[in-house]
Amino acid sequence: MLNLFFHSFFKSFSFSVDDDKIRDLGPERAAAEWLIRNGAKVVWSKRPDQLYSDYDAIVNDDTDERKYEKDTIIAIDATGSSINHVGFPYLKNLKNLRKIIFNETEFLDNQALKLLKEFQIDLKHLEIIKCFDITDGGILFLKDLRNILDLVATTRVKNQAIKKRPNEIDPRLKYGINDDDISGTKLAI
Repeated sequence: MLNLFFHSFFKSFSFSVDDDKIRDLGPERAAAEWLIRNGAKVVWSKRPDQLYSDYDAIVNDDTDERKYEKDTIIAIDATGSSINHVGFPYLKNLKNLRKIIFNETEFLDNQALKLLKEFQIDLKHLEIIKCFDITDGGILFLKDLRNILDLVATTRVKNQAIKKRPNEIDPRLKYGINDDDISGTKLAI
């Protein structure tokens, strides 16, 4: 029980949102710092072919913070990262985010997907692979993503959401593919 308490405390502390940082640095830079600090990588609009994962480079960047207003995050690769729903409000003001990969993102849960659909209605590509706390209920939160073209979900999701509510999920979505079918997912934009 004590171990569970410390785990919950650690998650809340390390993943929580710093509203002052968002105000002071702007939403793009604050989100990038949070994502990278927790093991994710970002792709910036001015460098669409490069995964950016150097936290020190962002934190020690003493140039004008306003440069991040023009350079926006367009993709996130959260493979193996420790992000969870507590920090998802960082994603709220990312206006050009189009692609996210969650692969073995241990703390990702249904609540994160609920927040994602609230914050990122224009997302075009989402991969959820080997995220074992995501269920069919979490996938149903994504039905309102109006511009999504590709949804790749792990076999852990049982497809019951599709069977019970076939008209609620866009049939264009790639849903419930086998883990074996995914070979080296890339974050190309």
